[in-house]
Parts: sequence; C-alpha cells; structure tokens
Amino acid sequence: MSCVAGALFPACECGIVPIIRRLMSKGVPVYAAIGFMLTGPLINPIVIASTSMAFGNDFEMAGLRNGLGFLVAIIVAFSVSIFFKSGLLKENLHLPHSSSNNRSFLDRIWSMLTHSIDEFFDMAKYLIIGAFLASIVQVYMPAKTLLQNADNPVVSLLIMMGFAYVLSLCSEVDAFRGR
Repeated sequence: MSCVAGALFPACECGIVPIIRRLMSKGVPVYAAIGFMLTGPLINPIVIASTSMAFGNDFEMAGLRNGLGFLVAIIVAFSVSIFFKSGLLKENLHLPHSSSNNRSFLDRIWSMLTHSIDEFFDMAKYLIIGAFLASIVQVYMPAKTLLQNADNPVVSLLIMMGFAYVLSLCSEVDAFRGR
C-alpha cells in the first residue's frame, strides 16, 4: 500500500526525505517508508511527461519506466519487510517541533514557518553541492569526451550511470540525460 500511496501522492527526490522522516517519526514502518520513497519521485505527471517527451512522445516508454519502477519498489519494500523486522534505525526519530492541536492558529502558523525554514536549510546544502558538481562537469568536461564513447553501448551506459550516481539527477531530468 505504501507504493500505491507514493504513486498517488508524489513528491520529488528532494522533498521526499522530510516527508519520509515525518512519517517514520509518527510510527510508519521502515519498509512502508521505503516503498513510499521509491514510488513518490518516480510516478508523477511531470516525470511521465518528461520521459515521454525525452523519447519522442513515446508514452509506451514512460509506461514501461513507471511500471518497472513500481515493480522494483514493491519488491524492495517487501524484501525489507521480510529481512529487516525492526531496529533498522539506531535511534527513534524525534522531530523538534510539537504537533499539539491546542495551540492558537498563529502559533501553528509560526511553527509551520519555522519547521519549513529548518527543512529548507537541512536540504539546501545538498542542492548547493549538487549544483556545484553539475557545473564542474558542465564547464570542465568537453562534450566530445562523452561522444567518443557513444558508439560502445556498454561504456556509454557505465558513463551515464556514473554521472547519474555522482550528480544525483532528479527524475524529471534523468530521462533526458539518459537518452
């Protein structure tokens, strides 16, 4: 069900981390969080459209990508539920923000704003590092270096997988990079 929920309530790779952290702090099992985390960034209208456009408006390729991704997410979540019963985290997740409902509306708004700012600064460092790495590759790696290996499918696949790992591309652009 967590994979279905991830598909119904999608979020990008950057935004899924605070969502998962919050769900786990509320008692969602690790395997369910992983299922949600794997499908949320993959199955959403933007990713489906960008994959289709990257492959010449081929919705079959987008369907295959989403179907295979959904299947892998189910297998991984199911495997985690079988092999890792409990104790995956060294500590329980305790978020610093109170969720008490007896506070005033303004207190809740203020709490939401401070929580949003905290999450932004927690995640912004990764965005900055990723942008820095991507700009280094864009400036210092000539395109002809990549094109020299384009004829060899094994080498070109390994190069693109290496880039995807190092640069951690989001699901909205990885279809264009992989093509």
